[in-house]
Amino acid sequence: MRNLVALIIICLCYPLSASAQAASSTVICKKRSNGAITLRTRRCSASETKVTNITALTGATGPTGSTGAPGSAGSEGADGALRIYGDGSSGALNVATTTLWSGSEALGQYTDCSIAAGVTLTVSTGTVLRCSGSFTNEGTIVVTNYYLGPEIGGVPASGGMLPNNLGASTPSLGWGRVAAGNGGYGTNLAAVAGGGVGFALPRSVAANILRPGTIGGGAGGSPVGAFGASGGGTLTVLAKGAIVNKGTIQVNGVGGGSGLGGGGAGGIIILASKESVLNGVTGTLEADGGPGSDSNIYRASGGGGGGGLIHILSPVINMLGASSVLGGAAGDSSVNVTNSPRSGGGGGGSMVGAGGAGGTVATNNTISGTAAGENGLVIQTLTDPTSLF
Repeated sequence: MRNLVALIIICLCYPLSASAQAASSTVICKKRSNGAITLRTRRCSASETKVTNITALTGATGPTGSTGAPGSAGSEGADGALRIYGDGSSGALNVATTTLWSGSEALGQYTDCSIAAGVTLTVSTGTVLRCSGSFTNEGTIVVTNYYLGPEIGGVPASGGMLPNNLGASTPSLGWGRVAAGNGGYGTNLAAVAGGGVGFALPRSVAANILRPGTIGGGAGGSPVGAFGASGGGTLTVLAKGAIVNKGTIQVNGVGGGSGLGGGGAGGIIILASKESVLNGVTGTLEADGGPGSDSNIYRASGGGGGGGLIHILSPVINMLGASSVLGGAAGDSSVNVTNSPRSGGGGGGSMVGAGGAGGTVATNNTISGTAAGENGLVIQTLTDPTSLF
């Protein structure tokens, strides 16, 4: 038998033609009765047939074997989700008491994340929460606001006014397209212009903002001698599991208050889950613009800030609660501006919604033209967001 196996191997490696076998001293013989193979010297017996084609020795294909056991879980290797949702190395995040994050807490890579009911978590603008498990908010998350509008000042010539086109700083612009205008400045003998409208970000562009960083809503324009109000900040939540919001998340612009100029624009909320997002019936997402300041004897009323951006990305989205991206109200103009010198109102900051114009003071001290900010935008994108981040 061993000789037969060896011969077959040799024959498979070096196929023999009929003429080659004839010249060989050894031939392969197949018994006619039962097909048994025998090696002979020179010729086969009368009951055998000489094998001249080695393929004749190949048998029928056997049955398919059973499927092997699957490999252990995780043997396929980690994918890009590790970079997006984190590795969970910081463990579970459980916010059970009112907390202000002031350091590296926002850089944690958590498993399941939860904020308890009745608790307020305050985070800095630009915070990204990475959860390899689920995210549940039953409390209140407040995001600190972005930059103030710049303070401006000056002394007008007698009977004249300073122009209201003093440029805002780049950080005060936020994600808006044009910064809110500052109020003009003049004596009570001059008509003083209000700050111009902050131009909004095009909505088609807003849909592509997935990594906003620290830049949020634009700040309000400034009246002379005061700052414009801050725009709203940004918060991004990335969860491999479900996102459930039964509480409140706020990235609102600041109101102009008493003499602070235009209202700040709303900021940005991004909630992205590989599994699902639910804004429950008690849940509220807020990216509202702040109201403009009311007039007083020194300054005209300010314009309202534009509404911000809320973007939800997940294969399953249920928005049962409130999603608010309202533009801020115009400041009240009932108090005439009688002081000398005096200032027009600052314009409202912009984001997806444009800011409103600041009030203009006429020579008879009355105010006109103060406007509210425009509403922002809520976007729902039905997709697995992993590859987008």
